[in-house]
Amino acid sequence: MDICMIGSGNVATHLALALSEARHKIKMVYSQQLAHAQTLAKRISAQATDSLQELPKADLYIFSVKDQCLATLIHQLSQVAHTQDGIWIHTAGSVSIEIFKGDCPHYGVIYPMQSFSKQRNVHFHEVPLFVEGNSKDITEVLTTLAHQLSSSVTLLDSERRATLHLSAVWANNFANHCFTLAYKLLEDKGISPECLRPLIQETVDKLNIMHPRQGQTGPAVRWDENVMSQQMNALKNYPSMQQIYRLMSQSIHEEATKPQQTADQ
Repeated sequence: MDICMIGSGNVATHLALALSEARHKIKMVYSQQLAHAQTLAKRISAQATDSLQELPKADLYIFSVKDQCLATLIHQLSQVAHTQDGIWIHTAGSVSIEIFKGDCPHYGVIYPMQSFSKQRNVHFHEVPLFVEGNSKDITEVLTTLAHQLSSSVTLLDSERRATLHLSAVWANNFANHCFTLAYKLLEDKGISPECLRPLIQETVDKLNIMHPRQGQTGPAVRWDENVMSQQMNALKNYPSMQQIYRLMSQSIHEEATKPQQTADQ
């Protein structure tokens, strides 16, 4: 397929590289900042532009930009007549497919559920891709394309994709922020955060053999008020962390004391 990338950030970069490796042709990369478009375009032998009017005719137009920019860019591209024959897709987890309605006839979504950073390589064939199209034919085209990029492809509508994205925020963004706070506590006392890594790795590894609820440990599970009181006091100079500690402990204990459902339930 001939493809135009609209965006040059983390997701756009990894997706463009995966598409190139799958022998698709990225004709042009657009970014509001031309230098950013040029950086990605150079890696995939494409042209770069900071004007949507310069995007050429293509089979696929991929919007991989900040959610708040999507509607404006989609409407702007709808004024470029020769783009209407192509399929337009976005890569956002929490934005409905309906954002394209009225601006183009053929559209859909390919949402890669992964945490992407430009400075870290990702095995894209292991990244779960979630696909939605506005018609059966478009869904088939996007599903075929997704299978060329990943071994994990699932059809998912916008409502359930939004729930999936929300769960990813909890599992990745919030969990990573907890790691950041844990590092800060140690760094402020001159202790190397490296000592936490085996613990973090074991926490993740346990997910391969048990439900996270079964793997939960710590003072909040057993509601050890002596330990929790000491730790709350230790956080007196970190009021935000103190509040998070209190709410997180309550949530852990509430979850731990819920009756477990059986397979028959």
